[in-house]
Amino acid sequence: MKLKPIPMLCSLLIVAVALFGGWYIYNTQIVEKSLLQNVAAIQGVEEADVNSNNQHVVISITLADDANYREVTNELEKATAQFEDNKEVHIEIENTSNDQLDDWWTSILFDIAQAMDNKQLAQIPEILEVNAAPMETLEYWTELDEENVYIRLNLEDGEKFIMLPREPEMLRAWSDA
Repeated sequence: MKLKPIPMLCSLLIVAVALFGGWYIYNTQIVEKSLLQNVAAIQGVEEADVNSNNQHVVISITLADDANYREVTNELEKATAQFEDNKEVHIEIENTSNDQLDDWWTSILFDIAQAMDNKQLAQIPEILEVNAAPMETLEYWTELDEENVYIRLNLEDGEKFIMLPREPEMLRAWSDA
């Protein structure tokens, strides 16, 4: 019996298209769409977009003006729990920050970092209040949970969302360095 190369190649091509096409359709139509529906259903999310590949799931969202940043983040973590074992989840919240807001945040960053390093989290609203006084239209909200400190800044047409981990990652050195 002689093997014919053209029917073999055609069969191989059909099987490859069926397998990879099926995986692609499953990933985009089932996984991404269901995750997008879950994310879009979270109270406070105005717009959402989900992109995924073999290693990452990237969720981009725009929050409503009255959204609770902490609650939305916690709901997003619940919605993405199914991916934690095999994919890294990145959540990107759209900041519509402006230069004035970015400059103000940069100017107080050392005070915020010092409060975080000294575990003086109660000082963060005080730091914001003292430094926001000269800027009459600046509004800020702070919240806290077991894992993060959430800060939302609003200045005129700019808005900035900051999530600071309560436990910073430790820098480690090798013992033979």
